[in-house]
Amino acid sequence: EQRTRNMGSLALAAFALLVFLGASHAQLKDRFYDDVCPQAESIIQEFVKEHIPNAPSLAAALLRMQFHDCFVM
Repeated sequence: EQRTRNMGSLALAAFALLVFLGASHAQLKDRFYDDVCPQAESIIQEFVKEHIPNAPSLAAALLRMQFHDCFVM
């Protein structure tokens, strides 16, 4: 009975992972802003290079924002 329960949990986790990966992959696009704002990536890169050394905690906030935006979309 314990083995059956473990296998069921594993199957459910694998299914959830596949659904999540499929949904997240379908919504993300490399070079997303190229058409509407071609300089977006270089602007962000320069901002990060300039401000992270002065405010190291900003790196964590930017990373958290990135993951939040990716998961919410």
